[in-house]
Amino acid sequence: MKRPSPPLALAITLALLTGCTGDGASEGGDGAGGMGMGGDLDGGVMNGAVASVDNAALRVPKSGGEGGYVTVGRVLAPTDGWVVVRSTTAPGGVLGKTWVPAGETKDLRVRLDVVDGPKATVSFNVDAGIRRRFEFNPARPVAGIDKPLYTDNKPLAVPIDVTSFGVEATPNSALVLAEDQAVDDNAVRVAYALTPAPTWIVVREFADGLPGRVLGSAWRPAGELQEIEVPLSATPRTEELIVVLHADDGTAERFEFSAQDPLRTPDQPWVSAGVMVSTRIRVLPR
Repeated sequence: MKRPSPPLALAITLALLTGCTGDGASEGGDGAGGMGMGGDLDGGVMNGAVASVDNAALRVPKSGGEGGYVTVGRVLAPTDGWVVVRSTTAPGGVLGKTWVPAGETKDLRVRLDVVDGPKATVSFNVDAGIRRRFEFNPARPVAGIDKPLYTDNKPLAVPIDVTSFGVEATPNSALVLAEDQAVDDNAVRVAYALTPAPTWIVVREFADGLPGRVLGSAWRPAGELQEIEVPLSATPRTEELIVVLHADDGTAERFEFSAQDPLRTPDQPWVSAGVMVSTRIRVLPR
């Protein structure tokens, strides 16, 4: 592991980037600039840290997620910071993160704590606050201390495919609809579901742009379904919930999915057109 000279470490500057779109293609698996991420744009102003392209880089394979980890081949960091795997769905929730020191780090493994789709973005955030405490929420980027790093007016970010996530549904074969509702009688009511095969209708908490704890599930056969009641085993602690369709790919009629180990359990979410088949609802007061 190589560390930069002090002038290099001091070259990074916290700044507000104005007039930038954050767009741009990464060059293969090397990120010296990259694709834009949701959650870092506030009224046309991008909030981030700035570094020279000579001092900051990410080299990431085109796919990752095997065993629940993303492996980053090379990190060149101008300062201590975080390698962050983020959702491609706004606001770009944090799927996993690992702290790295300034300098060069090779073959870094980042554990995925949650996954919400077949694609993700690997990026870098500076460690500008309390050392080794991640202080950035994509849903509130302006208030974050550990801001994303930019080079050449673009986020230092690389897109990847998340292997082992999801079961592909043919177009127009999977859909779920539900309305905002008060959660009475420990159940969520789903207005409509279209399933291409036996399916679990799963209710999870939703916060900071990502699905969380599993609250309940209901098995249903393939076909069109209406007015489904999903019993809950726990009371929601979030203002929003997400209803997700999961394929019953393991033991028939036994729900086999772990939110803590989302890529190594058989009943994966249905995916259509590159998006997890789901709908979000607000929990209304009783």
